[in-house]
Amino acid sequence: MRQKVNVKLILWLVIFTFLNPTLEAQNLISSQISERYRTFYKSLRENIHLHLNKTSFSKGEQLWFTAYVYDGNNQVPSSSSTNLHVGIFNEAGKLIERKMIYLQDGIGNGNFLIDSSYASSNYYIKSHTNWMNNFPALKPFIQEFRVLDRIELTNLEKEPDQNPSIAIYPEGGKLVRDVKNTIGFQVKPTSWNVMEIENLVLVDDLGSIILDNIVINSYGMGKVTFLMDGARTYSLSLKLKNEAIIAQTLPAVEQQGTVLNISTIHPQKIHGTLVANRPTIDQVNQKPFYLAVHKDGQIFIEELFLESESASFIFEKAKLPFGVNSITVFDHLYNPLVSRLFFNEYGADNAVMELSVAYELNASKDSLMVALNTANSYEGNMSLSISALPNESISYSPTNSVLSSFLLTPYTGSRVDKPRDYFKEWNRTNMFDLDILLLIKGWGTYNWDHIFEGKINEQNTFETGMNISGRILDADLDTEKQVWGYSDGLTSTFITDIERDKTFKSRLILFEGDSLKISVLDRKGKLRNPKAEIEFGSLSDLNLNEVDAYRINHRLNNLGSVGDLPFISGNEFLITEKTIVLDEVIVSEQKEAFKDIPINSAIVTGKRITDDDIKRRATITDYLRKLGYKIVIRGGKVTVLSKTAPPGAMALHVPIPVIIGGMLSDGNELLTMPLSSVQSVYYDFMGNQFISIVPRPGHYILEKKKNYISFLIKNGFARPQEYYDPGYNSFESDEFNNYGVLHWLPKVILNNNSPTTIKIPLLNQKSIQLHIEGMGSNGSLISTSKSIEITYD
Repeated sequence: MRQKVNVKLILWLVIFTFLNPTLEAQNLISSQISERYRTFYKSLRENIHLHLNKTSFSKGEQLWFTAYVYDGNNQVPSSSSTNLHVGIFNEAGKLIERKMIYLQDGIGNGNFLIDSSYASSNYYIKSHTNWMNNFPALKPFIQEFRVLDRIELTNLEKEPDQNPSIAIYPEGGKLVRDVKNTIGFQVKPTSWNVMEIENLVLVDDLGSIILDNIVINSYGMGKVTFLMDGARTYSLSLKLKNEAIIAQTLPAVEQQGTVLNISTIHPQKIHGTLVANRPTIDQVNQKPFYLAVHKDGQIFIEELFLESESASFIFEKAKLPFGVNSITVFDHLYNPLVSRLFFNEYGADNAVMELSVAYELNASKDSLMVALNTANSYEGNMSLSISALPNESISYSPTNSVLSSFLLTPYTGSRVDKPRDYFKEWNRTNMFDLDILLLIKGWGTYNWDHIFEGKINEQNTFETGMNISGRILDADLDTEKQVWGYSDGLTSTFITDIERDKTFKSRLILFEGDSLKISVLDRKGKLRNPKAEIEFGSLSDLNLNEVDAYRINHRLNNLGSVGDLPFISGNEFLITEKTIVLDEVIVSEQKEAFKDIPINSAIVTGKRITDDDIKRRATITDYLRKLGYKIVIRGGKVTVLSKTAPPGAMALHVPIPVIIGGMLSDGNELLTMPLSSVQSVYYDFMGNQFISIVPRPGHYILEKKKNYISFLIKNGFARPQEYYDPGYNSFESDEFNNYGVLHWLPKVILNNNSPTTIKIPLLNQKSIQLHIEGMGSNGSLISTSKSIEITYD
């Protein structure tokens, strides 16, 4: 891929050098490349992975998923977006259903019901954030899945095989005469069985065999290095076992130019060679080249001179970023000449966690207690999603894993066939295959024309909740200055000013189907029911422009051989009336849900809130005043001061922590928290250490004259549901063993101190498979599958 000269920067370089004659040109070029590159990558890049519980469904089942959003610049979970747009499309690219998922620290979860409106066909689930629309090179997450039934399976036939073709990719992007060149190649389509290939040879136009028995890996890819005679043309010739011959001529050879060769085999070093033929060396006339190794805003530049036809260089892997890097060669005029992607596996021990799994049957022998822990230590917590399936299941065939979605596909520029396979094991074979893939992908997503243009035009913002705009039609602007809004259960609230034109704006986390209540506050804090109009922000556009390209790279057989699938009938597979809610996560040595502790102990005292308390005190702050605490309100936040001075304190009243539902409050919730939402309040006997507030489950508000107007929330976040068994007819059938689900856990938290134990219902299975994906708060990743044999004593 040849990229055009950046004329503006070259003119700037000439002028600047003229004005600064003492400045070395090479330092100027290096600094300008680095500056433009870092400026271009200042904007955060978000990448997405959806972990589906499986990829083949019967009507009546739910498609469950957990979403992970990754900050590619800093290699940590992205906390910048809270809104994730997820849609399901049919093969024609038509949107079938969509949801907006709430992300908290880069993680969210949801589900889609595969109901009777779904035809027996292939579908695509797609996901993106609004911010990603700023970056054409960033592709949304897409995963193919299918809906099956008896009719579809009896009529559907596998696409007939066709003779393959060969695609050829010069390393670095071009071939140069009279020097050693390396080419990567790929036998297409990727579904072709490499076992049908008898031999692959490199031949010239005279019929001479240059290389014989060329090795092809399981992906149909390989690479060869040879001295290219400028007087000859070359082709790869593929002989099949059916005697068919498929030949592909190599791309045109350039008379002058440079060739880049990279080797990543050494465990600690990247070895490379820059090669040029004699006409190129004469033309360069001892002017320097610049080698730039770069990744996600990090860039390292070295100067290189070609005094002969080749010059070698070495980079220490420990000094380069972990993951996919790119090396680009520039000439002395700032032109990018050749480029190559490579994977630096150094640092994988810290970036990719290994998971240890221990298990035992529970007392009733109907469930498996599985203890999970990481084999290596890390900072923070890990969040895992776990799909538990029968061991005979053939319904789980995702093309991506959390590793490939974050470590590979954002850099390749085009979709990769079965990218998750490269990371199933960190061994030499997989790393060698990955290196061939990256050679084939050439320049990847890096476009230096765009990089030289500078910073990204950030037209699309980070979405953090729903935009709300409204007007208080009957506002008395002399006495009424603010609007108070809150959702059901006071899960989300705001207080904002009323503008002179009686409008107001805010942003909230709102769930679809809930209601938003709006009240007007006067100067004394009194609330009233206003006449108001309100408008919720529209959802981000969701379409599937990528579906055609996706089909090319992801054939039906990527989801398994249809001919081998057993018949499955929705009516026989599921009993739709049956619903079983399964047990959730149990954390070792973790306290159970809050239980009332004894009131008036020697250390802690407390009160349970009664209806009489609610009638006398409207808010929690009123109640705390009644208990003798001092309440200070500043800037919309409440600070609670102690009743007495703590030991050693100089002041009589000092701020004390308030804990709500086990979480430390920052004072925002206390401002608008009604006493009706509180079950009980606990505090230390002296009133100078802490206050703990226990929320009331499904709390109520005493009916009085309404002081609010209510609006139904449309297009809000989809509220996550708890996994349930859809009602399988039998746990013994082949249909269940091949397509059924044992359990789905969307969010299991690991900490670095003790194992976390989960409970998996066995449903009469003698062996199960677990598919686990996860992301840590420090950016570390987990992707693994485990098969567990059950021994019943």
